[in-house]
Amino acid sequence: MCACPLREILAAGMFPPLLPSSPKAVLGIIAHKLLEEATKGMFSDPQQANMRFDSLVAEWDERLGQTSLQRHFVPLNQTCVDFHVFRLRVTKAAKRIISSSFGHIKTEKQHKVELELSSIDGTLHGRIDDVQEINGQLILRDHKSGLLFEDDESGSLQIRHEYVVQMHLYAALYAEQYHKWPDKLVLVALNGEETHIPFTPEECARLRVETSKTLQRVNEDIRRVLAGSAEISILADSKPDICHFCQYRPACPAYFAQRNGNTEAAWPNDICGQLISLTAAGSGMRHLTLDVGGVVIAVRRLSDVIRHPALDCIKVGAIVSGFNLRKNIGTNLFAEGPLTMFYSKDTKWVPDNKWTFAS
Repeated sequence: MCACPLREILAAGMFPPLLPSSPKAVLGIIAHKLLEEATKGMFSDPQQANMRFDSLVAEWDERLGQTSLQRHFVPLNQTCVDFHVFRLRVTKAAKRIISSSFGHIKTEKQHKVELELSSIDGTLHGRIDDVQEINGQLILRDHKSGLLFEDDESGSLQIRHEYVVQMHLYAALYAEQYHKWPDKLVLVALNGEETHIPFTPEECARLRVETSKTLQRVNEDIRRVLAGSAEISILADSKPDICHFCQYRPACPAYFAQRNGNTEAAWPNDICGQLISLTAAGSGMRHLTLDVGGVVIAVRRLSDVIRHPALDCIKVGAIVSGFNLRKNIGTNLFAEGPLTMFYSKDTKWVPDNKWTFAS
């Protein structure tokens, strides 16, 4: 389970995000799809990888163009930094898979692609990219398009924690389903380099038990919320490092409560206040000023209403919230960033009618 159960519940419930994700995240989805198809042996010629990558990008351009949150990322090949470098790395990785026997033995018993894993009780599920038995050794592989390493508290590089947890759970679920522990757990980077994740069956089994206990606890909290005996905020784990990456925080009462109660923490660059003015700034841009607890906050050169529908026909005195802004250090000036989004309880605009505003 992730650090914030509420975020996972909303995602599982198909609630649309309220904040845009980085276009790099979209490229990661495209990369994973291409490598999955290459591993399944869906290409007869390595050069087809280029065409398939481009077609996936075109599909996502069309999809993003239909959303108010991310239409400004279209076309991806112009808005993503180092797009062409990424394209080269991903297609090269796909071609390497296609050209090797790795991509053409999916029907053999020793090799399984996109293998679904489930616990016996049906509460835990996962899907591992590749399972292969070589010279009697069982290997679980997962392809990653992003960075595999992060700095630990001492500044040393280590495998990203979420990847270690993911692979350890895959090992436990595989053993539970097939009654055999893998010999190796491997992460495969785009350049083909393999990173082996250390593990023991004991620690993987322990993680499996801990995860089930967490799931049971969260389910009990959900039942309490549905019964009206607890507030939905008990499902949230609102901390700066968690909320920074949450696309649902505009609708999260726990986020605002924690933020207001701990103003010294390194929260995201979000603001909420009463509208003082929204004026034209030329070239279709606008300036916005808010009264935030008696402090005048200015946001310069905002994009037009197509980018920010919540600001359409808004009136002075309305309560406005802005998320993912860029702050000029040491000032009360903010600027729009690529992930910036505005909401107002007065206009009631939301991306989907499932949503209501946090109070």
